[in-house]
Amino acid sequence: MKATVAVIFLAVLILPAVMANPEPPSQHSTCYNYFLGKDKCVFAAEVDADRCPAPTNSHQKRSGSTPLFTPKTENMKRSNDHLLERRYDTTTKARKTVTMLYTCPEPQKPNPDGLGVCLWAGAGSKSTGWVNKEIHQNCGKQIYIQRKGVPAIYPNIIGGCDFGDKVENDVGCFNIALNEKLFEALKPTEEERKAGSLSQGVTWDFNNLKGDKKENGST
Repeated sequence: MKATVAVIFLAVLILPAVMANPEPPSQHSTCYNYFLGKDKCVFAAEVDADRCPAPTNSHQKRSGSTPLFTPKTENMKRSNDHLLERRYDTTTKARKTVTMLYTCPEPQKPNPDGLGVCLWAGAGSKSTGWVNKEIHQNCGKQIYIQRKGVPAIYPNIIGGCDFGDKVENDVGCFNIALNEKLFEALKPTEEERKAGSLSQGVTWDFNNLKGDKKENGST
């Protein structure tokens, strides 16, 4: 299955409290609980008892687009290639702007190539998405992302993003935003750069499908 990938520039809202490094809460994210309730397991889960067997069918959803983000600081105004077993295809169409609502604390081991992704930060007080200031255990974890003809790439989660008003779990939990370095690493054509989108499909998930990289397990 394929997912269209679109480039969206991200306007980042950075709040002082966001940059703190609070003690991690014990509860799971909204997206984790969404998949656990829907499928009775979660792919790449940190918890062994909750993890779906891999490889197997995944939480797939067709079509859509994946945003690219370019972080801004506060003083800037606020083929036959094998594809890795996946959980997520993106679902939303491209928009002009995506806002990073939560910026993860600087990890002890930052991505050496500066490759980063932003996951859904939830919608309102009743949802945490994958990562926000209330649920931040997924910060810094490594995911894999791959498009046909390009080897798998392993960026890190650097924040939580707003993917629009009234977004439900069955949309927000599947979506992802890419920073510019990651977009370029996915080898876009000149036409794709001009269009601001990757025309071929991509696949992504937390890099713990077999439970052997629990430091990257979803929670």
